[in-house]
Amino acid sequence: MNSLQELLNQIYSSDEASQIIESLSFQESQEIDNQPQWHKNMVSYSVYPFSFCTDHQCTLNQFTEKLDYLQTLGIDAIHVLPPFDSPMIDNGFDVSNYYTIRKKIGGNDAFGELLTKASERNIRIFIDLILNHISQQHYWFQEAIAGNEYYRDFFHWQKEPPEFLEIVDKADGTYGRYIISGA
Repeated sequence: MNSLQELLNQIYSSDEASQIIESLSFQESQEIDNQPQWHKNMVSYSVYPFSFCTDHQCTLNQFTEKLDYLQTLGIDAIHVLPPFDSPMIDNGFDVSNYYTIRKKIGGNDAFGELLTKASERNIRIFIDLILNHISQQHYWFQEAIAGNEYYRDFFHWQKEPPEFLEIVDKADGTYGRYIISGA
């Protein structure tokens, strides 16, 4: 617990770090400690929160309603692909705020309800926490491009893409992406 607190204090303010620590369920962690090999036989179900339902507008509340069905499949865990605030340019992997679950899928309260209901069924929830990939809208990036040296150090800056990357642009120039060459 102390090493986690120390790590969080390096990344966040002490108040933010304390809030994160308080939000964690250490009862679950103690159970895992008593079962050190639990992950070796785990059956996990991965899901994009916005694509689980047939209308592709699934909310976390709708997903929570499916937990009984998922439990009948014999799963032990659900891997929720990035649920954080995002402009959704990269299917949620372009996170703009790590503290907030996208309102379109139900927000923080709905995510808390999913955690509670899954825990009642002994289903673990894992989320993709993509710390090395953020949105251009993220506060850190906005501060970095505004010239804040503290946040500029969070990123690797260069004028040209690395040699092993090939730039592919749309004809109208609306976006670019990199494809790893020679892979």
